[in-house]
Amino acid sequence: MATNLSANKFDNYKSSQQNIRKSFVVNSGSTIYRGALVMVNAAGYLVPAANTASCHLAGVALDKVVGDGTLECEVDIGGALILVTNDDGSQAQADVGDGQWATGDASTQDASANVKAGLIAEIASATSVWVRLLPFGTQS
Repeated sequence: MATNLSANKFDNYKSSQQNIRKSFVVNSGSTIYRGALVMVNAAGYLVPAANTASCHLAGVALDKVVGDGTLECEVDIGGALILVTNDDGSQAQADVGDGQWATGDASTQDASANVKAGLIAEIASATSVWVRLLPFGTQS
């Protein structure tokens, strides 16, 4: 089950070594929380990450923004490290290096889905993993 933020979770984020940032216009009606996984939708607007076709992971939001179709949110697009809930709930050391796909703005899953997020870098618990995100524009 996808986990979505209802508050800022910036403590669960470690910036990328490249520290590459880009601002995106936030979709009208979308709330982006600081520290959330975010993606660009088919119309080119920033939205919270979800398992949605025709979207691409952007990275980790660095601001909280309630979108009106004109406001921008700065995003770490350089391959940050983020602690997320793993929806599969049975992670072990042998899963380090496995692919992860976004299911919510604070969750991923093992099975291939619509929005590739990155690779498991570290196991925090059976239900929480540190994911090294793929830099923006490198997901396929």
